[in-house]
Amino acid sequence: MGAFDTIKVHNTDLIREGLQGSVFLGAITAAEINAAALFDAVTGDLKALPAGYTDLGWLTDAGAKFARAIKTNDITSWGSEEPTRSDTTSDTTTLQIEAQETKLVTLGLWIGAATSGITAGVNGAVEVNKPAVAAPQYYRILAVGVDEGSDGELVAAQFLPRARVTAIGDQSYMANGAITYPVTLTAFKDSTLGYSVKYLYGGAGFLARKAVMGFNKAVTATLTTGQPTFVVTAGTLSAEDVGQPVTGTGVPAGATLLSMTDPTHGTLSANATSSGTQTLTIT
Repeated sequence: MGAFDTIKVHNTDLIREGLQGSVFLGAITAAEINAAALFDAVTGDLKALPAGYTDLGWLTDAGAKFARAIKTNDITSWGSEEPTRSDTTSDTTTLQIEAQETKLVTLGLWIGAATSGITAGVNGAVEVNKPAVAAPQYYRILAVGVDEGSDGELVAAQFLPRARVTAIGDQSYMANGAITYPVTLTAFKDSTLGYSVKYLYGGAGFLARKAVMGFNKAVTATLTTGQPTFVVTAGTLSAEDVGQPVTGTGVPAGATLLSMTDPTHGTLSANATSSGTQTLTIT
């Protein structure tokens, strides 16, 4: 065994893929998507989205492709081989997708027309005029990628609270190929929410791996004064938590999770100093 083998920490179980996913479009007035809105508070599983979000449907196998462009302004100085100061002047995120389903939401997005003005005639026919250059339409965008693990789904998502189409891809009518609707959306800062992109991670598989991934785990538990045992009422314990430090009201300094009977029953290495339902952090 080489010296490197004694210091490396590699875990193939933490290499993720986006096996499937969807991109959802909402009106700029739709509710914000955050962790509480997207994931169940106990299991971590995906929840139904708030009203007003529509799935764009099948995308090409390129999926949802994000790009991030950072521009800087560098100051150079006499005698220095590298910049002596560098300031970030812009940090822009874009999302490129190619929708395959021909339907109201994809037509409106690709053509740039307000969907409220697109209707089908009695005979089912639809006509849409390319809109004149005008104020851009802004949307809320949620892109969700899902991987599968032995413990359930692992979800990676990005929420763009204020995005608009900034580039349109080519479209072909041809045999042996779907008519697609390729667009590039650029994220802009929402003045009310205060950000341009929110990154979200969750799912039952993510919950089971939080500790090994380096994240602290928070559970809600009921403690009893003078007793080391506790009952978890929100969240779950896992084998990776055993031996890890535990902090929270009623937990003595330096205490660890000594053992767990099952995902909702654990034992501290020291007796609780107060009773009640508290948030315990396992680090």
